[in-house]
Amino acid sequence: MFFKKWKYDNLNKEQASLHSTKVVYDKGSYKAKQIRIWAKSWLEYGILSKSLQGYLQKIKSIIDDEDVIEQSLLFIHEKGGKATPKEYQTFVKEELFSHLGIEESKKFLLKLLVYEEENMKQKDPILLSNEKLHIFITYDECLFYTNDDRPIAWAPIGEPLLRKKEQGKSIMVSDFLLKTNGKLKLNKNEILLYPEIPIEARKFLKSRKNEEGWWTAEHLLDQVINYTIPIFKAKYPNTIGVFAFDNSTNHGAMVKDALNVNNMNVNPGGKQAIMKSTFFGLNKSNHPTFPNQPKGIRQILIERVIWYNGLVGHCQLCKLNIDDITRTDCCMCKILSLEEDFKSQKLQFQEEIEKRGYICIFYPI
Repeated sequence: MFFKKWKYDNLNKEQASLHSTKVVYDKGSYKAKQIRIWAKSWLEYGILSKSLQGYLQKIKSIIDDEDVIEQSLLFIHEKGGKATPKEYQTFVKEELFSHLGIEESKKFLLKLLVYEEENMKQKDPILLSNEKLHIFITYDECLFYTNDDRPIAWAPIGEPLLRKKEQGKSIMVSDFLLKTNGKLKLNKNEILLYPEIPIEARKFLKSRKNEEGWWTAEHLLDQVINYTIPIFKAKYPNTIGVFAFDNSTNHGAMVKDALNVNNMNVNPGGKQAIMKSTFFGLNKSNHPTFPNQPKGIRQILIERVIWYNGLVGHCQLCKLNIDDITRTDCCMCKILSLEEDFKSQKLQFQEEIEKRGYICIFYPI
């Protein structure tokens, strides 16, 4: 369609690509630019250029975790490089998981409700007097389109089925689910008892550019604080909620004063966040340089005695968010990000959940 409009309908490249992307994809200028790139690649090389969308996803598997790699390499080195798969399996189960705190997670699993028999009868765990029942609650989100439909439809034999090419309008559904009663919401009696609390935790968003925008970390934070936790607290008093989330990049927001190198300049001043106070190692003395001001990465490294001449602020690989376990001192940004207080910085909604006495966990990739 692009080539036809360009060559035979007397449209220029921009006009032809905009027309094509509107008809085929119902998109705008960004998709039109992509069509022109595809066309140029096809004319010059006879192939369509590959999309790099998702190439730099900030989602990590447990196998990419720095501690996992470091401990695994140390174990293999101690074995002289001759560790068998069985030995490594034993090491992972008995030592590595314990080191990572996975055994700690198993402790609260023993305090969760279980269901048994054909009718899934609820069975409460045996708890000590100082222990509380743990309720597992998982987060789920999904995007639905107007033209989502089944792949099978009734039609006369031999007659092609005409389907709409565009996906149509979309709606985002964000909800919290439990084994006890499915969706997290108040029943009729609880609605009367707690009129000030929202009825359900589920949230909707018409997710398009010209609608209500896109689902963000701010939406999730509002849902957790003002809907999910109040409803859970009303339904399950004197219990501990175990909130489970996936590793979506959309969950990665931190508080404004969080220890986050991505919000820092190399030098003092300028437009950068003023971060919360922290301490490191045994050196807890006061540092009078730039008091109550954003110091920048270099000054903090100097105070921690880990700065040296020749360091660049941000190397190219760090700018592209390309992780490499062997790269620990490539630039100031990487060095500071590996400091213990910066590494242990939690996500904003995670802090909100835990400061209310609940547990927040993330599913492995």
